[in-house]
Amino acid sequence: MRKMFFKTFWLLSSLSFLILPFSKSFFNNDIMIRDKLMNELKFSNLNNAIFSQLTSSDLAEISLKEINSCVETQDNFYSIKNFFDVTDLIGNEYTFTIFNPYGFSVISKETLETVEIDPFITDIYEYSDIYMPVIGLLKDNGDSYQNFSKTYSISKSYLNVYGENLRERFLFSNKMENLEKKLELYSSQGGETGNTPSSTVIDVDNQIVNAQEQIEHSWFFKHNKTQFSYHSGGENGICEYVAFLLLCEYNDFFKAKGYFSDEEIESYVTTVPFGYDYISAIPTVSDDFVYDLFIKNKRKESLFINDLNSLADLFLSSKNIEYSTSSALFGTGNPRDVIKKGYPDMICGLLPKLTDTGEEDWHNIIAYGYFSSGTYEGKYLTHYGWNNRSQVIISLPFYMLYDWSLRDNTKNPERRYIFNIYNTMRCGEDCTYG
Repeated sequence: MRKMFFKTFWLLSSLSFLILPFSKSFFNNDIMIRDKLMNELKFSNLNNAIFSQLTSSDLAEISLKEINSCVETQDNFYSIKNFFDVTDLIGNEYTFTIFNPYGFSVISKETLETVEIDPFITDIYEYSDIYMPVIGLLKDNGDSYQNFSKTYSISKSYLNVYGENLRERFLFSNKMENLEKKLELYSSQGGETGNTPSSTVIDVDNQIVNAQEQIEHSWFFKHNKTQFSYHSGGENGICEYVAFLLLCEYNDFFKAKGYFSDEEIESYVTTVPFGYDYISAIPTVSDDFVYDLFIKNKRKESLFINDLNSLADLFLSSKNIEYSTSSALFGTGNPRDVIKKGYPDMICGLLPKLTDTGEEDWHNIIAYGYFSSGTYEGKYLTHYGWNNRSQVIISLPFYMLYDWSLRDNTKNPERRYIFNIYNTMRCGEDCTYG
């Protein structure tokens, strides 16, 4: 009887659209999507078998409205360039939206969770049907898939390794909660979503995203886009070393001189010849620094919590600073608490490695901001440790294996004067913005 009722209601609801008089509201995408969200919310708890009214085009429009409401540019700055459906390596389905003039967003078709947003990436592979959170779109190279930055390659022969246990872990989100968030977005804002490309060109290098909760001097991570570019090393890459040295760089430049020795600064760090502000004066740190630390640590890869503690002692114990480390496995800690205390947090996330043994790999990123309200509430602002991936918004629950932070406890710290602004060397601690 219940199924018959829903089928009848659905048919009448559909027919009602046909007999309504044509009006401006009928053609308003915002109103139509809002009505679909309301219907979906109304019936989701009653009958999970009801077919969703939300199309891939609707999800692209929702992504557009979200990013236009969050990124601090002119109104309706973004427009849709392209969208298509993708599937991750364990069967989850998403709609991937690419924006003009840059950026992308990914929404789960099953839970309506917006899982990843990079507002400022410019070099996006235009189409693929395979996607991995953090790793990105994968392009077909014959017998393998590779992401556009060439940092990850996956053999096609192992695409069916994973079982339902991983799939359940990725389906982390409450669909009802996501429906309510997206409905609130449409209820609180009027107007169109902005499908006409903006006529004003805005320099991507000067754009930022602000989360409600951010560490002090978060601008350093936002604008530090190539100074610690990803260095290839070992069989799986050495992303943990990149993330670790980003934390050391932050502590040395803003908290206490000494995380790098003067000899290390001379060998690896190049100050800007002439900067006009702190952002333009961010020093360049050689990729060789990352690789040499990897060699010093006996080429050890896939570092876990104890390995990172040992790496910190190897690199820092003989230096004139005081520090501590803090860590937690997923489910036992909260990166938001670390950020609220003023520390950037290294996040390690599991990724399918897709070998015949069914092993998993991981990638380490830095979380330095948290969205406590608004469109992206509950998500983190992160640095991926790759070129031009310094302001990526991501949902961590499906990704996080552990988090680890390096905390300065130095008493009476000496300052590091390393920002060359108008031919005057300045200390990062003196910076008054961000």
